[in-house]
Amino acid sequence: MASFSPAVAGLLLRSIVIVIVMVGVLTLSANGLEFRVGGPRGWVEPTGNDTDKYNEWASENRFHIGDSL
Repeated sequence: MASFSPAVAGLLLRSIVIVIVMVGVLTLSANGLEFRVGGPRGWVEPTGNDTDKYNEWASENRFHIGDSL
């Protein structure tokens, strides 16, 4: 078995601990939100040129680059 100097062994141990902590933090920060298309009423297409419905929907729902729907 290879023997390491105390300085190298300490660096290796700290590196392993940092990797374990980072993996834990990254898995905890992954979360999701289920978005039901159409809301509680389901998918309903507004009649005519009802732009108020689109504006109302857009004011309540915000999506960002990288989001999945």
